[in-house]
Amino acid sequence: MRKIIKIIMFICLAIPGVLLFTLTSLGLVLKIIDKDFVVFNGFFKEIIVLSLISITSLIMVILGVSKIKQWRYIFVFISIPIVILLNLLIGWLMEGTIFSSFSNIFSITIVVVPFLISNYVRKYYEKIKG
Repeated sequence: MRKIIKIIMFICLAIPGVLLFTLTSLGLVLKIIDKDFVVFNGFFKEIIVLSLISITSLIMVILGVSKIKQWRYIFVFISIPIVILLNLLIGWLMEGTIFSSFSNIFSITIVVVPFLISNYVRKYYEKIKG
């Protein structure tokens, strides 16, 4: 019975949470870069609303995978849109400079930074378990 409840929680909370977080964080990044960008036909116009929905979706993911006591895994998800935003800003700042050819190197950070954070969080919880 417990496994069925975990499967239902995963399907009802974790999967929609990841999808919702992806959409809202993408909308948040685009809203920060382009102030005239309309997210979902003007329904989600405010950065605060997008941030609250992103946080709520992260809580849905943590509940859906039954890791409520290991809430630090949220940092892995939060790092992804932050790294994407920083890559876009760095690419924009380097445009037309001598460093513009290095802007593609920064795109590897989209994979590396969340991996490093995940590794750190996993080691933290392993250290706690002893």
